[in-house]
Amino acid sequence: MQVRVVRSWADLSPIKDDWAAMLDRSENANIFCSYEWMESWWKAWGESGHLNVLIFEVGGHMLALAPVYIESRKFPGATLEYLSMVGDNSGDSENLDFIVTPGYETQCAEAFLRWLEHNPSVDICSFKAMPESSRFGEALLGLLKQRGWAVEQWTSPGFYIPLPATFDEYLSRLSSEMRPLLTRYPRRLEKRFTVKYVQVADEEDLPKYLDALFSLHQKRWEKAGQPGAFSEQARREFYASLSVALLRRGWLDLWAAELNGQIAAVQYCFHFGNIVSLLQEGFDPQFESEKVGYALRAKMLQDFIDRKFAKYDFLGGADAYKERFGGLPQTYENIEFARPWTRGSLHLRVGQIWGTTKRGLKQVLPASLVVWLQTILRGTARHRLL
Repeated sequence: MQVRVVRSWADLSPIKDDWAAMLDRSENANIFCSYEWMESWWKAWGESGHLNVLIFEVGGHMLALAPVYIESRKFPGATLEYLSMVGDNSGDSENLDFIVTPGYETQCAEAFLRWLEHNPSVDICSFKAMPESSRFGEALLGLLKQRGWAVEQWTSPGFYIPLPATFDEYLSRLSSEMRPLLTRYPRRLEKRFTVKYVQVADEEDLPKYLDALFSLHQKRWEKAGQPGAFSEQARREFYASLSVALLRRGWLDLWAAELNGQIAAVQYCFHFGNIVSLLQEGFDPQFESEKVGYALRAKMLQDFIDRKFAKYDFLGGADAYKERFGGLPQTYENIEFARPWTRGSLHLRVGQIWGTTKRGLKQVLPASLVVWLQTILRGTARHRLL
């Protein structure tokens, strides 16, 4: 298996259709690995990295694809070159994976490691939020351990709701405290306000409802003394570009609840296959007692069930509210690895020692000091989340 490298996004246009077809055939097909998602992400955050889209071929036929990039991260006394998947390190993507024709996972992993061996400038590979069921990830991890590469592996949590056949069946799964929030409170809301639920269907309406999402999300988090996800201009640009691409493909589920003509809540979802996912949301704090966010989610869940989606994915994070909505736990795999006896492997080893030390320091040092030390050791990059 040969590896061909494309280093400009503009040069990927000729394989866009092949990309989509191969993604549809892959076992972990998801929107985060789509051309549309990754192109939008790269436009927003790619300027600080060097694109390397790896195309794995046999006899000129594309059998696997890996959109990755290389960026420099500064640490005390050293600058290391990290290789990550396009879409990673901004906090917006999950289920990132190599797109592999079923049956070629091991060959692809072997070819990827050969490519790395011929590109020693890469110090560390960092693959985060991979699907737990990734056969490529399983093959890669096995080869890394077999060949003695330095590997750090951990998991991160997420939640999803398995959607039943009817909304009533879904409600029956919830606690007696939760059910009224999705039934009685929405009815009360309609008695107090003129309520309109909007599913955005026209491109010309996107700016209005995206601006509302940004504003409502920021209003809530700034009230809590936090910066909010949309304090970063790059994320606003990402959502603007992504929304157009998803709407054109029929994948976007951007909804809003309007009270007396005023946008009071917005939820940004999308669907791919039989899975619908929640990416972001916001509601006006002045309507918090009215539970308008619950009313909007109830409306959307009922619609998703009627459309026969099998899964509502909250994506990453272990927020308590997800379990109250009937969410079940899921796991993402994260691995970082480096060639043996290199500065990359030394750095990973130091990180492992720090992890052990940090658990002890948390018992004796103030939390703020532990966070500061963690920041220093993790290093910095333009869009790395610490």
